[in-house]
Amino acid sequence: RTPGRHRWRPHGPLAVVDPSGVAGDFADALAAVADAYGATTRRADRAEAGETAVLVLPTPGPEQDVAGAFATVDALLADRSWWAGEGPGAEVWVVTRGGVAVDGDTDPADPVQAAAAAALRALASDLPGILVRHVDVDGDGAPADAVAGLHVAREPQVAVRDGVILVRRLVPDVEEGAAVSDRDGADPAAADRAARLDHVAITGGTGFIGLQTAAHLAARGARRITLLSRSGETDAARRSLARVRRRTEARIDVRACDITDVAAVAAAFDGAPPVTTVVHTAVGYADVPSAEIAPGAFAAAAAAKVGGLETLLAAAPVAADARIVACSSLAAILPGRGQALYAGANAMQDALVARLRAGGRDKSEAKRS
Repeated sequence: RTPGRHRWRPHGPLAVVDPSGVAGDFADALAAVADAYGATTRRADRAEAGETAVLVLPTPGPEQDVAGAFATVDALLADRSWWAGEGPGAEVWVVTRGGVAVDGDTDPADPVQAAAAAALRALASDLPGILVRHVDVDGDGAPADAVAGLHVAREPQVAVRDGVILVRRLVPDVEEGAAVSDRDGADPAAADRAARLDHVAITGGTGFIGLQTAAHLAARGARRITLLSRSGETDAARRSLARVRRRTEARIDVRACDITDVAAVAAAFDGAPPVTTVVHTAVGYADVPSAEIAPGAFAAAAAAKVGGLETLLAAAPVAADARIVACSSLAAILPGRGQALYAGANAMQDALVARLRAGGRDKSEAKRS
């Protein structure tokens, strides 16, 4: 039996990597600051076994379109040549700038960084023993802020704003002053809600969530409901909708439609009245281990969830004041095994939802597991 002994060793070593090739200035500055803090640090194209990989993600900016966003995330996920140390105990630190939105931020999260960071966090589920941490600084954040965030113990997700370190927590969603009635017992928002149910469009309309949503809204007075799905009105959907049609007065139309196709979406709504509520339930679930992600896989997984929403809003007659509800998943925050693509797609949609809301759209999200 070999006796053990204590030994003092340098902290690190850290390999600061710019996998996209466009964030080199910040990566250089971060490596210099980390080195000044006493960490053994080098700028590298690849983190070797035994090194902690510090990934500095790109900041494409709001002008990048959805196709460009898909390509950027695809490139980050499909090529893991930046990392050699996939053994137990290996660490990956993901650094973003404006990749999350915290209370007090004026700008929504960047969709590319949000998606890539969420997908990379799935490494911890796919590769047992791997530690993945994410630190975000604001768009103008200093490299020293990132280094400070990386040194917070036992916190997988950290944001640094104005020198203050913030950590992510799940808390009850309680809105103060949410009374819906006046003193006479009337609901002042009833007329507004009735108007919003004039014409409801539901993507992923013949899936379980889409059909349940249609039944729920029809029972509450929706006058017209358009269900969009690739498969159209299947036998199972027809049986489910027959019960809704018997019990309510809602007109329910089912359109076989690829919601990523502008022409198909426009044709599905040809002659239809303005859409007053959109419920986006479409999803392209992909169960793919991180090590098996191929080029183009993210674009395929996110096409309906992210691209489909953008196409619908551009090609359908959606009223300017329409209510838009997008179904998302907790996987964007806590991804499970095989959920890298799914987590990334949901995180990108969440960021785009926030941009729409910031631009004046009446937009909300419904999280599910």
